Amino acid sequence: MRLSLPSFFRPQRAGANPSPPLGYPLFPAPRMAVLGCEVQEAPGVYCLPEWSAADVAQIRPLALAASFSDYARLAALIRTGALALPELQYPLLVFSLPGEGPLTHEQHDEMWAWFGLPCFEQIRDADGRLLAQECEARDGFHLTAQARPGDLGGRLVHTLCECGQVSPRVRIAPAQALLARA
Repeated sequence: MRLSLPSFFRPQRAGANPSPPLGYPLFPAPRMAVLGCEVQEAPGVYCLPEWSAADVAQIRPLALAASFSDYARLAALIRTGALALPELQYPLLVFSLPGEGPLTHEQHDEMWAWFGLPCFEQIRDADGRLLAQECEARDGFHLTAQARPGDLGGRLVHTLCECGQVSPRVRIAPAQALLARA
């Protein structure tokens, strides 16, 4: 396992769980900045739980992973000229908490207007553990082993997804998302 020097200086609590996996739809993940969340270390994946424009610019990310609010902050920095991300070219990951997802059509449109890239949403708990993730079919969220469908709301679906995955998924009504984000 490859570790960076900073990881040797991060204190590990006794019994602490390792950081959760990223779950990026491409493997290996391109050079990526993960904002506001810690995930498992991987080559080219840089976690910035607390970040600034200078931190992000230094990484020169090809892809990003962050919450919708962090993307809005990034877009504002880009719009004002405080940040440029000329190498950004891969799909974006959007982290949501249970009860927040899915992104509305308006939010997808905003993401496209801000970055010109598609995005995939992941639902993560307060500790950053991946509970469910969207696939290219966009027909619900595929559940991980850590997920309890009742915690995510929506309707559990056991049919084969168009993407080919057989894992159960949950469909969350957009009306729920609008209420949760209000």
